Amino acid sequence: MGEEKNRQASNLQFIKKNAGSSQVMVYVILVVLLLAAQLMSPGYLKPTHVAGILRLASFMGIAAIGHADVCVGRCVCGAGKPVSPR
Repeated sequence: MGEEKNRQASNLQFIKKNAGSSQVMVYVILVVLLLAAQLMSPGYLKPTHVAGILRLASFMGIAAIGHADVCVGRCVCGAGKPVSPR
């Protein structure tokens, strides 16, 4: 029981110490948004639904990488030689 209180105290100290950190705030906002989505739409956090969201996000990420390659490199990989900049 004393060990549990020590762990909770150390977690609380960590949160207080890093409360201004933008990285911690991103995770806090993420958790709040996920909980709000679950409350508004029961079943939102079901494994099948989360897997579908991750599948869509992975496709969007791959498409974004390809788009960035075209925009920055001005070429399409494997489709001939790159177009030289003007």
